[in-house]
Order: sequence, then structure tokens, then C-alpha cells
Amino acid sequence: MRESECQVSMDSITSRCSPPLLCLSICSHWLLSLFSLLLLLGFLFTALKASDFTNIGAANNLAESLRLNGDLQLAVKLLEHTMTRTNQSDLSGLLEHALGGIHEESRDFTQAGKWYLTAALLQPQNAQYWLSASTLSFQAGDGEGEGGGGGEVDWQVAENVLARGLSEIPLQPDLLFHLGK
Repeated sequence: MRESECQVSMDSITSRCSPPLLCLSICSHWLLSLFSLLLLLGFLFTALKASDFTNIGAANNLAESLRLNGDLQLAVKLLEHTMTRTNQSDLSGLLEHALGGIHEESRDFTQAGKWYLTAALLQPQNAQYWLSASTLSFQAGDGEGEGGGGGEVDWQVAENVLARGLSEIPLQPDLLFHLGK
């Protein structure tokens, strides 16, 4: 399917679909499956703008698309702007975890750890957030991170974070495994 055919099909869908944000979401998933990143970015931005930058799902999807496209700084700005527009009323930790991932990818390990921990504290029942906050994934670094973390794991911090996660989710297998229990 050519790009012009995609645009005609999407226009047809959005003209018949209600509510508009649902249409944009459907078309976004469709575009992603067709690997049309430029159209996808436009659709996700339209959905986010329509929500006055308060739709955390649209913000997360757009930031992830920007990250995949290599535009890490714009992804961070987008997530931070969405956080200010929602007055930090989102308690899912989704935006914070996304910011952690972007900072980790840009090798700013100090900021990544802070955002991951914020996400874990917002969603204490989410084991993946605790694992991310433990900084265990940072050990693959070569010591040249710009955020001062250098990509090396602080084992004491990792153990403390995992123990805190285990206190929130007792007997959680992934946390127990990473704690060596």
C-alpha cells in the first residue's frame, strides 16, 4: 500500500469514527503495523494535541516513536511537557518509566535511575518498575555515561531498591531471583 492510499484510507476511517481520539488510536496502530513512521508521528501528535497534552498513552506512544527514530531530546521534552499539563495527576508511572528508558538509552544513568525509582514509587505493585529502578540493567555500560552513573551498578543501591520492591510485592519471583533468594 502506498502512502497516498494510506492517507485516503485513514481519512475515510476518521470521518466515520467517533470519538476522534479512538479513531486516531486505531489509525496509529494501523500505521505502526505498516511501518509508516512519519504518518504515525503525525497521527500521534494530533491525538496528543487534541487531548491538550493530557493523554498519557498518546504521549508515551509518541515519545517511544521519537525514541525509536533517534530523537531522544524531543521525546524527553514531550514527556516533561505532558507531565506539567497533567499536573502530575497521573499515578501510573508510565511517563516516569518512559523518561527513565530514554535517559538510560542516552547513557544518562543518574537521571534514568531517578525516573525509574519515581515510577516504582508511584506503582509499587509493578515488579518491572522495581527491576528498572534497581539499575541492574546499567551494568552493560562502558563507564562513559554523561550523567555520572557511568553505567556501573551500585550494588548496595540495587539491593536496597529490590528489597523495597519485595516489601511491596512479597514473594515476587523476579525480585527474589535478582536478590539471590
